[in-house]
Amino acid sequence: MTTITVDEVLKGWPDKDYDEYDFERINKRFPIPAVRRAEGPVDIEDLGIGDRVANLGTHIKTACRGKTKYGRPYMIIDMSDETDRLQGVMWEKDDSYLDRLQDKIGRGSEAIVHGYIQEYPLYSGKRQMVLSSIQFDGVIPVTTESRKTGIAETVMQCILALETLPEPYSTLALQGLEQHWDRVVEAVDPESMRHKFGGGIITHLRSLLKVLTYLYVKSPNPVWSMLEIVRSIQPNAVAAGGEDMVIRIPGSIDHMYRTIAKTQEALKRPGDELCPYPSFVAGVYVEIGKLVTDKRFGATTYGAESLMEVADDIGVPYKVVAPILDLIVAKPVLVGSGDTSRPSNAWVLNFSQYMADQIG
Repeated sequence: MTTITVDEVLKGWPDKDYDEYDFERINKRFPIPAVRRAEGPVDIEDLGIGDRVANLGTHIKTACRGKTKYGRPYMIIDMSDETDRLQGVMWEKDDSYLDRLQDKIGRGSEAIVHGYIQEYPLYSGKRQMVLSSIQFDGVIPVTTESRKTGIAETVMQCILALETLPEPYSTLALQGLEQHWDRVVEAVDPESMRHKFGGGIITHLRSLLKVLTYLYVKSPNPVWSMLEIVRSIQPNAVAAGGEDMVIRIPGSIDHMYRTIAKTQEALKRPGDELCPYPSFVAGVYVEIGKLVTDKRFGATTYGAESLMEVADDIGVPYKVVAPILDLIVAKPVLVGSGDTSRPSNAWVLNFSQYMADQIG
């Protein structure tokens, strides 16, 4: 069996074509936010490796802070405009400037940035901007629209993919997104730093749907292929962070391996065939669950309860919902870990109370 790599999955699967009519009808139900940035003469899509960049008008968010093994502090910054996104890195001798910079950025801010474009990781063909300075004073905020790049493209690809599902799966997924849409398009996962970039949860969802679509179409054994993807990433992750590092794989790979595995467990019973549709719906509600603000029960509770509410609204029978719920409440795979534990007692108690309330 041929191994499928994560790069092949995320890059090789073609996006769906759509026209003006598709954009208008989807934008009416799922309003696509305009892109806000500082006015400037340079667009991110036009920048190439090796370019010196001055006066790039962008919107910036802090992605993460860290230090090298030699103790030099740095900040990773996510930048976006209506044409594309770009990761930036700011190096400093001490933390004091980065502390002040992070306060100015807050939850996101318009800024003019200066620096140069390098290739990172080396030989990857990917761009990263090494920032020499960030200017907040005197910037002119502008709001721009884009239909084929950035968040607009991400929203369109997610919705178009979910519209291809048969009923009731399509309505379950789409109505769940619609119910939480305002938070979905701007959300940052409160329990990690992984989603602090333009588009938030919806960008993560797009990668998740691409993984599922590719594997179910291309692989005769999606579970095997997903496991191979996880294993292929592990050596580099261990080299970077040590064996004790908890690895979070980009593109929802960690969640998707468990989702696909649990789909097989839930549905491949005598007389049943492995079906991808619960995986898609579960993936949507896993992402919705990350919007949770009540840390006592966690994201699985929020995602599962949202699914139950939508299912109740549209009259979906429990035999359809049950396998999806089983996928949502399964813990994600952490690379290098054999964790197969079931939901926590807190989740079970909370969900039992929810069911009792519904039954009356």
